Amino acid sequence: MPDLDDTRPYFYRLRGNALGPFELGAMQQKVQRGIIGRVTEISRDGSEWRKATTFHELFMTAGPPPAIEPQPVAAVVEPPLPMRGGWFIVLNGIQQPDPVDLATVQQFVASGIIKKDDVVCKVGDSNWSIVRSVPELAMFIRSEEQKQPASNSVAIAGFVLSILGCTAPLGFILCVIALNSRNQSNRGLAIAGAVLGGLATLSAILWCVWFFVILNAAI
Repeated sequence: MPDLDDTRPYFYRLRGNALGPFELGAMQQKVQRGIIGRVTEISRDGSEWRKATTFHELFMTAGPPPAIEPQPVAAVVEPPLPMRGGWFIVLNGIQQPDPVDLATVQQFVASGIIKKDDVVCKVGDSNWSIVRSVPELAMFIRSEEQKQPASNSVAIAGFVLSILGCTAPLGFILCVIALNSRNQSNRGLAIAGAVLGGLATLSAILWCVWFFVILNAAI
């Protein structure tokens, strides 16, 4: 049986070297860690050595060895890699500061947010390119935008007739038709022609009403 009243420390030999002194708890932890085995030579006074198996108290259950707390490691934040294959774009006349990926640009083109005559610039390039001239984007231009003619002859004709005076009503009608058609080319001319033609037509109607009122009054 162990002599628990014996308060002397412990020594043990490791490769011929005497190590110590150690308290009981420290020796029990060394046993648990495998530093001290059953044939390790142990001494209480540094002169008389015996095998560890004769010191039964060393092999009693002891508390777990103290946990080794990991040292905090500083987080390394790597800078973001530059986007490969990104594109600079212009939206509503404003150049966006950050590039976007190709899929996003294609989606903008397909939805009509970016028009075929807008410009884009691929990251790494020094020149801007028109959307319709970029193969990766041209295929996503909406079909109605591709088929749209360069001009609207109805809008042009309506504007011309609206400023001639006597043909203003016909010009007004043609301009209204042009504004409601799918072809919105020369929309500015159509609006101007509709305004001028409408005013001229209204003026002609007022003159006719005034003429008939004067005529009836004279009769």
